[in-house]
Amino acid sequence: MAFINYTLGAQQQTKMSELTSYSPVHSDAKPKLDALGEEFNTSRPEVIRQQVPVDNAYWGAHQQELTEAWTKWLN
Repeated sequence: MAFINYTLGAQQQTKMSELTSYSPVHSDAKPKLDALGEEFNTSRPEVIRQQVPVDNAYWGAHQQELTEAWTKWLN
């Protein structure tokens, strides 16, 4: 658990974003990206404003029935 907490830190997320194509998950991470990298950075404020929030309480309370419906739909 300590390793996961460490990797989610702002400094580590900044470096990870600069070295990979992944956007940081820590809101204080401020990677220095080139123009192309910045186009794909989904943690930019203008992109975040367009994101649809997830209702974790709903998904948690209905996980079983939603998983069954999804599995049925896939098959």
